Amino acid sequence: MPCDAVSEWYRVDQIKDLLYKRVSVIVGEKESATAKNCVSGILIAADPISHSCVLLTGKVNKDDPIKSELYVIPEVDWAKITILPDQPSSCELEPLKAALTAATKSDSSQPITPELTEKLGRLQTFIRGYNLTAEIQGSSLRVQNCVTILAPFSSADCRATNEIVLDRVANLVRQFNAQE
Repeated sequence: MPCDAVSEWYRVDQIKDLLYKRVSVIVGEKESATAKNCVSGILIAADPISHSCVLLTGKVNKDDPIKSELYVIPEVDWAKITILPDQPSSCELEPLKAALTAATKSDSSQPITPELTEKLGRLQTFIRGYNLTAEIQGSSLRVQNCVTILAPFSSADCRATNEIVLDRVANLVRQFNAQE
């Protein structure tokens, strides 16, 4: 699956199709796919902007899934990822998925005012107008499954581990609040 000629970024929907699949990723600059420069594991996170991914390379630690063996790979060539034949069962990954979901969710137990609830809906519509996914999760908005926007929904209330994506979404939130 080659990159789009107009953009050097790999298509997000193609990367999403690789999530939770057992894959082999070439590590480093060497072109040959020898055993020493390939890492195999289950792709649990991917960032098409920084071209990085996270693989689960061992078994899921059922006592504490976040302590499972993870491998971060920078500068991934998405077109050269190989999907391996032995795929994990969904029950094998359930503890890890649950732990990752719990770790990325905000505290949505705090109720927000009706005005903020309406603002949350308008912000969701605004973000979706830029062809980005935006899902309401309790009292926060999750954008592209990587940026969380907390109440009261200012650019300072954006949280993400990827600074580039965080900056871009924060700028959109700034634009939204300027028009409010």
